Amino acid sequence: MCQNVVAFAQPQPNLPELRFTQKRAASPGTQFKMLIQRFFRMYWRTPSYNFTRFMCYIFLSVLLGVMYINVDYSAYSGATSGMGMMFMLALFGSVVCFNCMLPLASEERPSFYRERACQTYQAWWYFVASTLVEIPYCIGLALIIIATFYPLVGFSGSAADIFLFIFGFTLLAILSVSIGEFLAFAIPQIEIASLMLILINGIFSLFVGFNPPASQIPSGYRWLYHITPLKYCLALLTSIAFGKCDDGTEYGCLVLRDVSPAILNKVGTPTITLKTFVEEIFEMRADEVGWNILGIFISIFVFRFGTLLSMQFLNYQKR
Repeated sequence: MCQNVVAFAQPQPNLPELRFTQKRAASPGTQFKMLIQRFFRMYWRTPSYNFTRFMCYIFLSVLLGVMYINVDYSAYSGATSGMGMMFMLALFGSVVCFNCMLPLASEERPSFYRERACQTYQAWWYFVASTLVEIPYCIGLALIIIATFYPLVGFSGSAADIFLFIFGFTLLAILSVSIGEFLAFAIPQIEIASLMLILINGIFSLFVGFNPPASQIPSGYRWLYHITPLKYCLALLTSIAFGKCDDGTEYGCLVLRDVSPAILNKVGTPTITLKTFVEEIFEMRADEVGWNILGIFISIFVFRFGTLLSMQFLNYQKR
């Protein structure tokens, strides 16, 4: 082998000149295959990234599950606590994901710039590989939630409800990872990107539709409520847990006790079910599941497309 290397390292007058008919020597299929392999190996050889977020999810799900064991969702205080529980699950679940992704993507960015300068591969295939590699890990995060948090807080439902909850939380994790990677490639320094994450987290907290409730958000700020991606994730997960009343056994069918007169006046009925409470006060409806899923997909597309544009046209490499 060494003899072959020495032989081919020297100019050979009897061999034709090496020429490439395209910009990159590797075909698109080869680029995709090698980048997929690279990302999966990188994740396997960087266990701290996935170990951190998996352990954070286990801690978060067990903590919330223990805090809300045996909560009486038929009481007004229990229903409000349940909404807070779903809010914390969605918010902190997203924070864990994009805070873990930001340093990893920032560390990979210099090597991406060098390899792009050498025309090793197209930015498109790097983008596709970085997207696909996250899917199985995000599904794993959702399975942690469904295996620990879901039964601890007393949730139950059909196989379709459980699958939809897993699907919704998987989309939440993918969306959060997409935000972190977008900021890592779009902003020059990780410190500035971290500050942007704090700003985004603040906007998510205020305009997700929990506090203040969606029905109480002033009309001048409703546009912020509608463009907040986490709003669709929270609405999807909450409507699965509290927004259904099909056969009389779901949590949504519970008639709330000790409800504030102001809420009863707003609804216009002497009693209120948990389903109506969630729909009228927080505007999270089970019949809008399709729209919420569409909103999440659009949000993921926007941030992924922004990441692709940043990879293609931005270069913060110091020369």
